[in-house]
Amino acid sequence: MNIFINKLKYMHADSSVRRFNVLKSDWGVSKFMDYATLKGTSRGYMINDTCVFGVSVFIFNTIFRGECLSMIEKPVCVSHSWKFNNFSIAELDYYESKPFFSGKYKWKIRFYPTGNVECNYSSISLFLYFNFSALSTSSNRKLYVEFTLRAKDQNNGKHSERKAFHDFSNSSSIWGFSEFFSLAKFIDAKRGFLVKDCCILEADVKVLGVAKLLPK
Repeated sequence: MNIFINKLKYMHADSSVRRFNVLKSDWGVSKFMDYATLKGTSRGYMINDTCVFGVSVFIFNTIFRGECLSMIEKPVCVSHSWKFNNFSIAELDYYESKPFFSGKYKWKIRFYPTGNVECNYSSISLFLYFNFSALSTSSNRKLYVEFTLRAKDQNNGKHSERKAFHDFSNSSSIWGFSEFFSLAKFIDAKRGFLVKDCCILEADVKVLGVAKLLPK
């Protein structure tokens, strides 16, 4: 993705190879450039209140094995609630909830109380983890999943939640949000997320379909 400077130079951000499908039709860079830099007159990104964006797209024609996707006719959404105690004395980088089942598969909530390196430890980080250990290590199965992660406001009912779609597999068994919610706001007693050193985290998980690689 490019943003041009006076048509001579440009700022760009390289992205990894991404797979687009019906469940994930858009990808991008959440922090491409800060607003002050974009508006700065000396930078040249904005001229006469106008800027120019560009994108280079490369489609890879590779030889691959086909997939057989079986969509679940009436997928069931399973909710799991996790009460996390003693937030102020949490010492580990992350913690995991007890496993729960959705679509006959085992899941966990993974919680980083002070965030991870991707958010510079300024936010709490929250992820959904698919426990592939319950399957064969050679499993070629892929799960298409809709899920919502939530931090509950225990006082005012103004919960913070984020929704996502992801295809979970042996090589991509965890997905979620490094910057789920500002750490400063999370520990603010007035907001109700942390009450008596305890927070409540939830996950709503719905398995939409299962894909398997076709034999060669």
